Order: sequence, then structure tokens, then C-alpha cells
Amino acid sequence: MKKSEILCIGIACADVLLKGVDFSSGFKDESKPAESVGIDVGGDAANEAIILARLGHDVQLMCGLGKDAVGDLIVNAVRSAGVRTDHAVRSDKSGTAINVIVIHPDGQRNFINSGVPKAAYMIPRIENTGGAEVVSLASFFLPPFTTADICEKTAMAAKQTGAIVCADVVVQPDSELGMLSGALPYVDYFFPNRAEAEQLTGKTALPEIADVFLSMGVKNVIIKTGKEGCYLKNAAAESYIPTYESVKPLDTTGAGDNFAAGFISGILQGKTPEQSARYACGVATVSTQSFGATAGVKSREQVREFIDNIKGE
Repeated sequence: MKKSEILCIGIACADVLLKGVDFSSGFKDESKPAESVGIDVGGDAANEAIILARLGHDVQLMCGLGKDAVGDLIVNAVRSAGVRTDHAVRSDKSGTAINVIVIHPDGQRNFINSGVPKAAYMIPRIENTGGAEVVSLASFFLPPFTTADICEKTAMAAKQTGAIVCADVVVQPDSELGMLSGALPYVDYFFPNRAEAEQLTGKTALPEIADVFLSMGVKNVIIKTGKEGCYLKNAAAESYIPTYESVKPLDTTGAGDNFAAGFISGILQGKTPEQSARYACGVATVSTQSFGATAGVKSREQVREFIDNIKGE
């Protein structure tokens, strides 16, 4: 089995994108008009994998899908983006997840989801993949990473192959930081957003939040702070890294996944953590200029041109 640059493990689903639908009132007729309706691939792991492939990397996706039309759509879409799907686990006893994303005029969004099907709860088998330079766990608290045992065993197995281990989180109302105590010592780069990090740690100051994760064994904490950018801290230094505030978002769907992909790409390009975080902000900003999580970023050259143009303004 060929070793890849990156192995992304986690959720893949179909996203139905609704823009310009008035939900402030009920249905007077059988239907409501929409400005646009689209369908795309979504899910943290799938989003990261597609963007990383477009940034020029060799990527494998490990996820759980149903043997249905939606699963076929996802496999075909990620393959078309250049992602290998040898380790997509297909089940004939389950469907594939679908999210409906309601996009508001300011680019923010709300979700209506179909629930998580059984297929998503596959057991990651990193030992069968041929290995990777980077293993991205996307995301803790979402399938398959919903138990302490799976989180720890997968992170440990990734580290034992010599990989750089990255992880994101999607915090649920009942999520507890203790569930990650066995996994975090194996994590080199951790990407929670600020709200998630505050909920998990009970802290509100960014340095204090980061210190909690560092004390649990994480090597580098990168807290995504939305339109402000991100905060990076490790044992040696801390940095507040601004984003490109002059660029207004059309749709923020998947911006966090694009950020994670950009950061991983930066590290593989030989950038420092600070440079990788700044690059990640650029990738995430490009992603917000189109509707859907994976429609914005086309190539490494596109991102470079975007960053250079902003610097030149």
C-alpha cells in the first residue's frame, strides 16, 4: 500500500445548500422560493481532504458511508478532486448522512441534519493504510471519534507510525474534555474554535484555554477565533494571528475545515507554525468567497495570489 502525505479520518456527508429562503414565516402555499439550491460534499474529513488535494497534496480519506446513491455521489466527488478513497468503508445496512445548510444574508448559517447513520461509526484501521506523513482526526466528538477508547487508540496508532497528528473538534452539548485525556498527548496540532475551547475548558482567556490543552499533552494549540483569525500557543511561544478582515464572507460553511487544511498544507510546505496559521487564514478566507465548503479553494496558486494581492493593497 502506497504511503500518502495525509490521511483524513472522520465524517463525510452530502450538503444541501439553501440560500435566500424566508424562514421568518410559515408556508402559505406548498412551496417557498429560494435564491439558490445546491448540493455538495461536506463533513469535516471530506472537506479537509478535498481542499488538501487542491492544495497539491496526496490525500487518503477514511470515512463510513452507506451503499446508497448519496454515498456514491460523495465517493465520485472526492475522487474527482484527487482524493484516494481506498479506505472509505461502505455499509449496506445504513444510509449516508445529509445536512441541509441554510445560508443567511451575512454569510452565517444554520443546519438541519438527518442524524448520524450507523455507517459513520466505522473503526479506523490506520495499520492497513500504508501510513501517512500527517494523520488528521476530523473531528473529536463526531463519529467515529465518540468514545475515549477510539480517540486514544486512533491517535496513538497514528503517532506510532511516525505521523504528525492533527485534530479538530465539534463539541456537543454533553461533550467533556476528560474523554480526550488519553488522546491529546499524541496530538501535535489541535484546532478547536474559541466557543468549543471555552466550553471544554471552562476558561475564557485564550492563553488560559491553551494552557489547559498544553497541560494535557498537546504540542501546539491553535484556537480559531473567526473573523479575528486565530491564537497559537506552544511551550516556546504564543502568537495572535489576524485574518484578512477586509474581505467580507459570502458563506462561512466549512471555513474551519479549510483552515485546518491550510494549516496542514503549510506545515508540509515547510512553514513554521506561525506561518502555517497565517496561510490557513488565507485558505479559510478564500473558502468564504463561494457558497459551500469546498467550492472556493481551487489551487495552491490561487491562494498564493489571493494572499499576495491582499498584501499589496
